[in-house]
Amino acid sequence: MSNLPPAPPVTPTAYGDIPDRLHRGADAAIGCALVLLELVALAVCVVVWPFIDHFELDPKAPQHPYVFWDYAPAIAVLGAVVVIVGVVAAKGRATITAVSQLVMALLVAAVLAVGSAAQHHEDNRTRPAPAPTGPALAQAARGEE
Repeated sequence: MSNLPPAPPVTPTAYGDIPDRLHRGADAAIGCALVLLELVALAVCVVVWPFIDHFELDPKAPQHPYVFWDYAPAIAVLGAVVVIVGVVAAKGRATITAVSQLVMALLVAAVLAVGSAAQHHEDNRTRPAPAPTGPALAQAARGEE
């Protein structure tokens, strides 16, 4: 055994000498920095990556259409990271960061919803219409309207 005295117990008031406004300032700075980084990541997934993916200097190269489903998993992973960071911030009582992450999660969800709806609409628009059958086919064969 050593002759050292036992350590004092750690209590929530052990760091009571740090003003609360410093905690809020750090919380706001972290929240802003995370939102900025997440917005950059979202812009890369939605704008930069599809642009670079479809950039072609050869005019005879086959043109591939933009398909949102190719980029949706990356956006969903970004959304999962945002939710995890928000939960950790809420558990750590970093209110500003938690609220900013909630707003970012809503933005990512909106991007996924709007992109999925637009791609679904585009998929249905380019699909050929089914051929008429039954009475409509008989009327068309007779030349009636």
